[in-house]
Amino acid sequence: MFISHCVATHLALLALVLGIAHAESVPTKTVGRAQPSCETVEPELYILNSSLPDTIIEGSKFMIQRTWDGKNNYINSLITAMTFTNIPQTATGCTLKLTIPSITIESMLGEGPATLFGVWSTEPWTRLSREAPTYARRPLFGELLSTIDLPTQVTSDQMEAIIATNICSETMSFWMEHINWQPAEGWVHWQHGNNSIGFRLVYNCF
Repeated sequence: MFISHCVATHLALLALVLGIAHAESVPTKTVGRAQPSCETVEPELYILNSSLPDTIIEGSKFMIQRTWDGKNNYINSLITAMTFTNIPQTATGCTLKLTIPSITIESMLGEGPATLFGVWSTEPWTRLSREAPTYARRPLFGELLSTIDLPTQVTSDQMEAIIATNICSETMSFWMEHINWQPAEGWVHWQHGNNSIGFRLVYNCF
């Protein structure tokens, strides 16, 4: 059967339009990116007290404090040393994370004006090792990894911060105290023990 050039052209255009309409009517499926699954290590926390300079106090609280020493000086009277142990040799991508929930009560986790503190890496140590720190015996410091200004006012914001990522070791240790230039008193305290607050080390995130 013979079809004129004009009719053929119209039929081709009609087929093209129908094809486009059909293609646009197919819904687009969006594939969400799955959250990585990680292994987690909880920290061992130790409080170092200027009043007990040769004692290391194990606990489940994070506690740092900056006070007036009565001698024309502010000192960091409470310091927290933290270590993660028994990290598998196969672990990769060790990441130190800090979670802070929304602040529902004023001064819930700290009070200033001095609330800025630093997180340092240190030589690895365990509670029973000779490198275990006290207030009077500081470990060998690595680098200042991060400074954190803890909110003291009521806020609905939550903090999920990555402090540092590094090559994994069997033991990884850290040191937290107020930044020294603050000419004021202040404290930061919280209870570890649930996933809503505190430091954790995660690794093997896939």
